[in-house]
Amino acid sequence: MMSNCNTAEGPANVLAIALAFANALNRERDLTEWESGLVAVLVAKGRQRTPLRRWTPAQDDQLSRLTRGGLTAAEIGSLIGRSTNAIHTRIKRLKIKDSNNG
Repeated sequence: MMSNCNTAEGPANVLAIALAFANALNRERDLTEWESGLVAVLVAKGRQRTPLRRWTPAQDDQLSRLTRGGLTAAEIGSLIGRSTNAIHTRIKRLKIKDSNNG
């Protein structure tokens, strides 16, 4: 049953999750395994994620200069406020040549 409640759009039926939780509380009983799973999905989907930030042309230029200057992805990331993975991905996307690796 759990596979039906976790979709790309979020929980399949948020109302069902809320009702299951409310019913359990009203009856003062433990949640069933199915209800616990529904609540877990709701909690997981409700967590805030950091929104994606688009790269600006100025950041691309700065990334290119810093990469060619020999800085590591971690150093560049801390300077421009991006993760190391974001730096690596952008370097690859822009096809920037790293001075350390040729």
